[in-house]
Amino acid sequence: MEQHLLVILYLHHGTYALSCEHDNAIGAYMKTPTTASTLVGYGSPLTFTCNEWFNIWYYRSGMIDGEIRNVQLEKGSTATTYIAGLKQTLPLNLSSIELCKIDTYQDYITGSYNNWRVVRKVGKKILTGASDEGWGAYSNYYTINKNKFTNANIDYHETNLFINYFLALDATSAQIGGVYVGSANFNFNYDNAVGGVENYKTWLSTHNLIVYYQLATSIEETITNATLISQLNAIYNARSYSGQTNITSTYANEQMIISATALTQMGV
Repeated sequence: MEQHLLVILYLHHGTYALSCEHDNAIGAYMKTPTTASTLVGYGSPLTFTCNEWFNIWYYRSGMIDGEIRNVQLEKGSTATTYIAGLKQTLPLNLSSIELCKIDTYQDYITGSYNNWRVVRKVGKKILTGASDEGWGAYSNYYTINKNKFTNANIDYHETNLFINYFLALDATSAQIGGVYVGSANFNFNYDNAVGGVENYKTWLSTHNLIVYYQLATSIEETITNATLISQLNAIYNARSYSGQTNITSTYANEQMIISATALTQMGV
């Protein structure tokens, strides 16, 4: 009976279960640095135990040269039938937490088990026309001082600024619907300033401006939502697999950005 090498596994000591796609009878042979090849199991699925690091040669009889069969290896003594495409689905609901990105500046979540934080690179300010916002008029513009924006780092180029209703322009533009950044103020061209500040503030009361801007220094916020902490802990403890691990998102509207580090080396 002809036998063909299918796969080589390098294992820690312990008990394992082995099965193969479409096969009812397979053989596993063990060889340590000091022993010859020894049959450790036959069947599909099969279980076997090793007491030290060793190599396993997995054979199946009657294979065609070049034929591919997927292998399923499980830690433990319970052998189960081969299942294709095992995966983990881990939900992540940010709830009221908003992560923002402007140009290369982006917020992100960092931390470790039970200790999670949001690192803010982008600030957010909502303008409603309230009296404490200190709106004024200058030339064709309505102006608000930069000091109303905490920890702002916004230059004349507006590449680190995003505002609804208004388009960021260069410092020489005077287009209605545009905003440019001066040395001390944000300058909004609503109606060439002909309607007066009070008219503009009335418009703001029903058309709140949401301003996203680059922070001069990042801000860290501790995550306290128990559900989110639990979900992040689950992702932190997610399994990865030797060779290739695929991470995907079911949220189709935005691209997911993830940075991952393996905590330990895989034994298999």
